[in-house]
Amino acid sequence: MVRALDLANEVDTAFDRKGHRVLFAREDLYEQVWATPINYLAEKFGVSGSYLARVCEALNVPRPPVGYWQKKAVGKAKPRPELPTALPGDQLSWSRDKPIAVPVKTASDESEMARP
Repeated sequence: MVRALDLANEVDTAFDRKGHRVLFAREDLYEQVWATPINYLAEKFGVSGSYLARVCEALNVPRPPVGYWQKKAVGKAKPRPELPTALPGDQLSWSRDKPIAVPVKTASDESEMARP
């Protein structure tokens, strides 16, 4: 638990020379991904949309499904899922200047990919 508090302090104080935030906790990324379309968010962070999607996957942050923003605009969007609990060994934060961790594939993930 102490590590989570230390991380929260790091996140609050991690800014570049221009005053832009450079370290994001997975909880903050989750909130932002569900508040802003990923392409706009990626542009704000200075990365591509596909890279930000990989970041979300690495941090185990669920993303809105295709069509979510159109449905939300007309009041028919499904509620967002809860942020899954971080497991031991999961990456808890992301920074543009550090590589993202490769998500660990489970046996069930690999068997689903092998199906035609």
